Amino acid sequence: MSGSSTTVARSDPPTRTYKYLPPDRVDVITNGLIRYTQLGALNDPFEGKPNITSIVRDAEARKDLEALLPGETKKWYENLAPEIAAKLSFETFSALVQARASRIEPHFSAIINVLAPAMREVISQGLDRSVGVMSLSEVPDNLLMWSHYAANHTGFVLGFDSRHPYFNERKAESDELRHLRRVEYRDSRPSGPMTGFDGVAVLLVKSQHWAYEREWRIFRPLVDAEVVKQATPYPICLFRYPCAAVEEIILGANIRPSAKEVLAAAVASNQALGHVRFLQAVLDRGDFRLRIEDAAL
Repeated sequence: MSGSSTTVARSDPPTRTYKYLPPDRVDVITNGLIRYTQLGALNDPFEGKPNITSIVRDAEARKDLEALLPGETKKWYENLAPEIAAKLSFETFSALVQARASRIEPHFSAIINVLAPAMREVISQGLDRSVGVMSLSEVPDNLLMWSHYAANHTGFVLGFDSRHPYFNERKAESDELRHLRRVEYRDSRPSGPMTGFDGVAVLLVKSQHWAYEREWRIFRPLVDAEVVKQATPYPICLFRYPCAAVEEIILGANIRPSAKEVLAAAVASNQALGHVRFLQAVLDRGDFRLRIEDAAL
């Protein structure tokens, strides 16, 4: 699998991660529900689509054929017409099958790998039917993130406590779901035989173009969604998150007073959010950067 150049960052989640939201998503606070999005609905068209060049390697194909043949040979013999089986011993039939297989073997992997393009779509569609992702960032002050995901700095950012148990509910060490995982940014797209891919290559590798997002992800099965709203092309799957996991709300540098009031009222109406701190993103006077300060509400 290609893609040797990787943006290296911490493997353990930072103590706080951030969700950028536009101002009309105040419902995330009022309802306590947040969307887990299908990979196909994200803004990167390469999501969940590694370059599957083949189904198996040649050596693996030969090994699979050798393992498959004895059992299949027995089934084929048992399904022969009785008059044929009476004239043909199993040993002779097996030898004939083996001879035929030896002629097929050099082409076996090529026959299987014809399916590679179709498998790319099968994997992609299967993921979109079954798994959703919540994307978070390590940083609350990225200018592009505020522009792209918080409506040109008019929205807000939720600051989550990444140490809250909600962000580590995996069932086993091998679980690909239910825990925060860092996105890896690479120069090359994951590429190779299907048998060489793991969950990282399929779910967590993005182009270096997206490295500014400094993204962490948590995946959950879409069947666990509390609310599903039908939409095209993907249903909107909403999951409940614990209010205790929210530590702060950062208001955008260009947030409108009316949006600020709505957010403040939403938090004030929910006792479970009484601990949440309001902050304000402010344009720095001298540099192209944001300062995060205490908010005046």
